[in-house]
Amino acid sequence: MTIEKQELLLAVLLAGIGFVFSTRQFMVWLNGAPLQISLLAWYIFIFAVTYILLNRIGITVGRTSINGGMKTFGLMLVLFSFFIVTNWGESCWSDIVRKGACDLPGAVKSSEDGVVWNFWETTGKVSNPDTNRILTYVITPFGLALAGAWLVSGKDIASLFNERRRV
Repeated sequence: MTIEKQELLLAVLLAGIGFVFSTRQFMVWLNGAPLQISLLAWYIFIFAVTYILLNRIGITVGRTSINGGMKTFGLMLVLFSFFIVTNWGESCWSDIVRKGACDLPGAVKSSEDGVVWNFWETTGKVSNPDTNRILTYVITPFGLALAGAWLVSGKDIASLFNERRRV
């Protein structure tokens, strides 16, 4: 087994990312930045790395080749949805269930579900935590995953529902 240049570059890239994102300066910035800004910065970074890796190396997801900006963005929407529904352990909802109120630092709230929760609470004016839970962990990921699947597939949205799979 040999290590190719691309694999070595990936390892170096991940080590560099780990170094930068674990610095005290970055953590202080992350805790002080507005939730939406820190998450947006994070996803711009993820988009750039994913776009470079998928388009340079030619990785496929399922049977679909992820090539181009729109398909990469679609994959980001699917990943964003995935992290909304799997990252609830450290969330306002979890804090409300445990303690009756959300008292988390900014770095924790700047997660996918934290930003969506904050969006519905502030912009959507949703004050009922149970309603916010449905909007954050059910409705939003459904809509984003559907939009992401549509972008990745390159098909029109109706065909996603009408396509019959052969078994």
